[in-house]
Amino acid sequence: MSNPINDRLDNIIYEKVKVMPKDEQKKVLDFLEYLTHKRLKIVKDMFELTK
Repeated sequence: MSNPINDRLDNIIYEKVKVMPKDEQKKVLDFLEYLTHKRLKIVKDMFELTK
């Protein structure tokens, strides 16, 4: 479920990244993927602790 703040952040990132050179886009997208995986791991670990 998304909210207006997340949607706005997504739009800002998209607009900034699409005007970057391709090699810079790759770096940013790789970093965002890393952050996403890290966040998912934190959430998963929290659920494991609460069991």
